[in-house]
Amino acid sequence: MLTPLEIQNKEFKRSLRGYSELEVDEFLDDVVRDFEALIRENAALKDQVARMDDRLEQYTRIEETLKRALISAEEAAGDMRAAAQREAELITREAHEHARRQIEVAEKECAVAHEMMTKARHEYVAFLARVKAELRAQLDTVSQLLSSRGEPEPDLKGEQA
Repeated sequence: MLTPLEIQNKEFKRSLRGYSELEVDEFLDDVVRDFEALIRENAALKDQVARMDDRLEQYTRIEETLKRALISAEEAAGDMRAAAQREAELITREAHEHARRQIEVAEKECAVAHEMMTKARHEYVAFLARVKAELRAQLDTVSQLLSSRGEPEPDLKGEQA
């Protein structure tokens, strides 16, 4: 690639019917100025590309960091969901176990109450039997007493107490 200095120092051979030396020098000066401007613009563009490459690299690192953070967040959310599911299952099992124990206690209490009621009925029936037996004994005693005195026995079968 030519440099502006090489263009400026370029010398051409003289010929009899050659170009105007002044015009060639002016043209070369214009070419040098334009070439220098292009070199400066090229350097500026290279700097800009380098800065853009740096920014792109920075954004790429940020993107990777965000991807890792997102993956970590998704994993954490999955872990939290799984933990919540396990806790819910544990609470449900404990509730079922507690309910089962409560039902067992209620069934035992019901059986005890039924047994006590059955025993109370038997005691009631036995009590009535004793009262009837005592009343019959009393009636027999009264009948004997009345019979020994010669008095008639009252008819108690039609009466109800």
